[in-house]
Amino acid sequence: MAHLLLHYILLTIAMTIFGGVYGYFILFPANIKRFYERNSFDQRNKFVNNITQVMSAPSITVYVVLNDMIDLYSGEFKERLIVLVSQLSDASTDEYHEYFQQFASYYDKDVIFTQYIDILETSSVEGTNNLESLKKTTTFHNDIKTFRNMLVENKNRALKYAKAGHSLILLLIIACHFRIEPITFENYLKYFSHHPIGWGVSIFYLFGVLHTMTHFMKTYFDDDVLEVDM
Repeated sequence: MAHLLLHYILLTIAMTIFGGVYGYFILFPANIKRFYERNSFDQRNKFVNNITQVMSAPSITVYVVLNDMIDLYSGEFKERLIVLVSQLSDASTDEYHEYFQQFASYYDKDVIFTQYIDILETSSVEGTNNLESLKKTTTFHNDIKTFRNMLVENKNRALKYAKAGHSLILLLIIACHFRIEPITFENYLKYFSHHPIGWGVSIFYLFGVLHTMTHFMKTYFDDDVLEVDM
């Protein structure tokens, strides 16, 4: 884009290096983080739905449910769940609180999930299933997942429109490089690319694109819904 606007090799090289650095150090980590957080949320949502479904059975305990369902999950969530079950196997009442809260602290931004863990802790200590509370909290978490999915779809659609708009502008710039009277490549270089007015317009445009895309990408990679920064 910079080369098509101004036709300066040094500027083109500088913008290419900047784009590579920005992509590697900003966009690439953000994409990995988004994938990790989305997978983690899906694991938690699967967890609350599975637990609530099984807890409807009479005389079943939280510990038994947790222990029997470990293999249904994967990744870091499964590893943390294994640790929790191991800790609960011979824990006292006071230790139950400590271990459940430690597990919940890994996901403290997901306030609905932490509430669900609190209910499980209460059920473990009191020997009850608190099924209605579990069902309500599960419904809330499912609603959040639905909204997150809608949000992701809308942002993907917005990204597609942004790419289309950017491509259209690029095509218009390329068109100026062909002999379309009275615009010719020679006139384009003389009166725009190598002219102070062209420099000003191009720099303003490039910074505008950078600012807009930076803000858009920050929003694009943020899928938090009803989550709180602690």
